Amino acid sequence: MINQDNLKLYTYKELKVLLPAGTSFEKLYEKAKDKEKFDQQFICVYEGNVETEAFNPHDEVQWGVYYKFIEEKENIPLFSVPVILGNVTCKTASLREVLITGNLHTKNLDVNYTSRPNTFSQIMGNVTVDEVLFTTGKGLGGKTFNFQVNGDVNIHTWINLEQAAIKAKSLTVKKEFSFPQVYAAEDRSKHAQKKTDWSRHSLEELTNHFNKEHLNLEEYENYVDFFFRVPTKLSKADYDYLIK
Repeated sequence: MINQDNLKLYTYKELKVLLPAGTSFEKLYEKAKDKEKFDQQFICVYEGNVETEAFNPHDEVQWGVYYKFIEEKENIPLFSVPVILGNVTCKTASLREVLITGNLHTKNLDVNYTSRPNTFSQIMGNVTVDEVLFTTGKGLGGKTFNFQVNGDVNIHTWINLEQAAIKAKSLTVKKEFSFPQVYAAEDRSKHAQKKTDWSRHSLEELTNHFNKEHLNLEEYENYVDFFFRVPTKLSKADYDYLIK
């Protein structure tokens, strides 16, 4: 559990003096036509380091600040990217939209793209994933989803669904499992049918690397996230995914 006393509500004008240089907020601010309006947008903030078992900044920080400061107020211009002013250490984390100004150290990590405009996931420090990083990209077409890390990234096992990318100072991965999105037929039009390509990894290879008890074997060659039980296990609690 996080410390509720550390939940704060800032305007961007108040927050930007506390942020390190090079955040995606800076780029959005530079592009903004009305900078005064941008300065007055509110941002949900957690002050200090986070040390917990499972961490989801959208649920715990974004909603936590909302219920603490905003719920009964109207017409609050609220930015959808919560900010952690510190380091995060946990057993498992699930990220979609967040700015962490320090380092992230976790056992397992789930990172999913966001389709909403003016949102991002960015870690200003280093990222260390002791066991499994699961990323979900946007697949074929459109702009590639990049998990932004300004420091170094060290990952034991990376499961990459639908062409997600990691943009970092340096990237070290011991083992990668890739499940790209491909066209299901010869049609290459915008609305052409697509599917997930499982051909790079056999069931034997997967069960030799991952603990069977945490896999849903019935989903092999079907839904990758369900096969690895991402929504129900990897992103929720501490599990030993890898065979030691």
